[in-house]
Amino acid sequence: MISLSILVHPNGSSMGMMIADCDHGELDLVGMEMNGSALSRWLHDPERQKHPSHPGNASGD
Repeated sequence: MISLSILVHPNGSSMGMMIADCDHGELDLVGMEMNGSALSRWLHDPERQKHPSHPGNASGD
């Protein structure tokens, strides 16, 4: 059985997020803090917001 939980906490101009995933008795936790304006730009234009040095991006190969 797979269980996934996402907790989001707005904090001014940023947003905290905690993701918990339990699969076959193994728990994975990921926590992050995101800048609200950067997240908004990515949601509206994800292709343009790719970092050029990230593996798999055309300009980063």
